[in-house]
Amino acid sequence: MQISQEQIQELEDLLDDAWGAIGPSMAKNNPAFLLKAINSEQKASGYDDFYDLNERGQRLQDLYEAIYRQNEELMGR
Repeated sequence: MQISQEQIQELEDLLDDAWGAIGPSMAKNNPAFLLKAINSEQKASGYDDFYDLNERGQRLQDLYEAIYRQNEELMGR
């Protein structure tokens, strides 16, 4: 599984400080952690009062889907 440097930068901007110090090594060593970070953050603060995705939640969702899709393509699925 791979994630681009641009995606790492976007995650560092979007995620709380606890997740923010991801760094490029995490993308190579434990990319599943990144998807967990996105999912956790989205559950914590990605929804508005009506439980629709807010802007931050939608950006997290879009990023999650892009990472998932590009890695499926890498694996030839």
